[in-house]
Amino acid sequence: MGNRRNRYRRERGRTAVTVVVTAAVVCALSIGAYTAAAHLLGHFQKVVDVGNAPASSVSAPSSAMPEAGSSVPPVPASSAPVPPASNLTPAGGAMPAWIDPASLSGYAASHPSLYAKGPVGDFVEAPKGTVYLTFDDGPSALTAPLLQVLDQYGAKATFFLCDQSGMDGYMPEIRKIYEQGSTCAVHSYSHEYKKIYASVDAFLDDFQKMYDKINAETDGHCARVFRFPGGSNATPNEKIREDLLTEMLRRGFVYYDWDGDSRDASDAANSSAAIYQNVVSAIQNGSQVILLHNTGAKQATLDAMPKILQWGKENGYTFAAMPENLDPFYYSFTNKLMIPAMQKTPYFTPSEAMQKKYPQYF
Repeated sequence: MGNRRNRYRRERGRTAVTVVVTAAVVCALSIGAYTAAAHLLGHFQKVVDVGNAPASSVSAPSSAMPEAGSSVPPVPASSAPVPPASNLTPAGGAMPAWIDPASLSGYAASHPSLYAKGPVGDFVEAPKGTVYLTFDDGPSALTAPLLQVLDQYGAKATFFLCDQSGMDGYMPEIRKIYEQGSTCAVHSYSHEYKKIYASVDAFLDDFQKMYDKINAETDGHCARVFRFPGGSNATPNEKIREDLLTEMLRRGFVYYDWDGDSRDASDAANSSAAIYQNVVSAIQNGSQVILLHNTGAKQATLDAMPKILQWGKENGYTFAAMPENLDPFYYSFTNKLMIPAMQKTPYFTPSEAMQKKYPQYF
C-alpha cells in the first residue's frame, strides 16, 4: 500500500510539472518571447531533475538573466566558453536578450539583425610561434591561386573582404576561402572612405551589405572579426571614430588592425623580394598579425607567398586563421577607445594583459 501511495505521489508531481511547463511555454510564445520559453523549459527540466536527484548533488541556482535595459557586466571568465575558430562559428542575426529595443534610438536602433552571435568569452593571447596572415581587399583573380599556395604549405589565413566595383564576378571565391578553412570577414562593401565614413549610419549600411554577402557564400559563417578600411585610426573616420568603434563593439563585432606590415600597398616596396623581406623581418621582431593585400594587382604578394611560407615552416612557425577570441589589444591602434567600449557590453571579457596595461579603465 505504502509503495503504491508513493508511486501515485510521484506521478502526480510529474503531471503538475508538465502542466506548469506547458502553460509557461504557451504564455511565452503568445507574447513572442521564444527565448523566454527556452529559458523556462530549461528551468523546469532542472526542477524535474533536481526532484529525482540526491540532496547532495543539487547545486546552487545560477544567476538570473538581467532585465532588459539594465546594466550588464561582462560574462565571467569562469562561465564563458572559448569559441572555435571564427570561420567555423555561425554568424549572429538576432538582437541579444540583454538589449531592450525600446531603449535604442538613432543608428543604434537601425539594422536590428546586425549583431554577432553570443559573447566571445575570455580573450586569449596568440600562441607563441603562430602567425596570422591577413589579406585585405579581395576576392580577386588572385584568390584561387593564393589558396592553392596556402594549401600546399598547410597554411590558413584571414581574408577581410570587399565587393568593390568590378569584383562581382569573384564573389564565389569567398566560398572557396571558407572551404579551405581560412577566415572570411568584413572589410567593406564599397571601400569608399568618403562614403562609408560619412556617418555611423553610412558605415553600418556598408558593413551590412558585405556581411550579408559573405554569409550567403558561407552558409552563414561570416566571422565577427573585421578590419576598418584604412585601419581603426584612419584619418577619414576621425569625426565619427569614437561613436563608430563603440557601436560596432556594442553589436559584438571586434576589429583588428595589425602589428606587422608587408608594405605591399606601397609602390616603392611592391616587389616580391621586398614583400618577403618585410614580412620575415616583422615576424622575427615578434609581429603576429601581418597586413597583406589580395587585389588583382597584387601579383608580387602572391609571388612572395611560397618563400614566406617555406621560411616559416623551416623556422617553426604556424600560419593560422584568426579565431574570434584572439586578444585584439595587441593589434589595435585605438586601445584607449576600444577598452572602455568593451566595458559596456557583455559580448567581451577583457584579458588580464589588457587590465595590466590599462589599469585606469578597470
